[in-house]
Amino acid sequence: MTLSRIVSSLLACLALAACQPQEATETATQKTPHHSPFASVMVDSVNYLHDRGMGYTLYDISGTDKKPVGGSIVDPLGSGGAKECCFKLPRVWHPGIKLRVEWQDSDFERTHPEKYAQDLELPRYDRPADVYVVFYPEHKVEVFVSPAEPGHPEWAGRIKETPWDLCVAQYGQKICKRAIPKAGL
Repeated sequence: MTLSRIVSSLLACLALAACQPQEATETATQKTPHHSPFASVMVDSVNYLHDRGMGYTLYDISGTDKKPVGGSIVDPLGSGGAKECCFKLPRVWHPGIKLRVEWQDSDFERTHPEKYAQDLELPRYDRPADVYVVFYPEHKVEVFVSPAEPGHPEWAGRIKETPWDLCVAQYGQKICKRAIPKAGL
């Protein structure tokens, strides 16, 4: 075996060892693995409006500091998938997890000058999962933890349909297709 192959083999072994989970490399004298009281989860958003997009910022206001933890621009009928990393969510729900959503809406021509804000307490969740910011008509907003996106049986939102399916049921495909961003424009 050549020296370069030996060195390559050793480097490969070291790389594999570095990728082992922390629990597997802990010593036998440790009785319980150390777990953070927080889980790192994504922030995502859903927009049930077909004629308005949203630009928003999500803040954690549970403590003394108002810290931004997420934000995005959400297209009309946006249904999740634009996940942002990472929000430190308590592994075990407790009362008092407070979030503030600040947003501004826009139509196909301009961003509207009105700004909105709402403070919300994160509802009970059984296990950590993504935090969703959901926009509804009449400037209503909701935040909650969900392991799945709209349309999936585990979706935790009050409206179970995807924004697209709900739009088509209410307004028909012709109107809803206008909400889909045109590729390349």
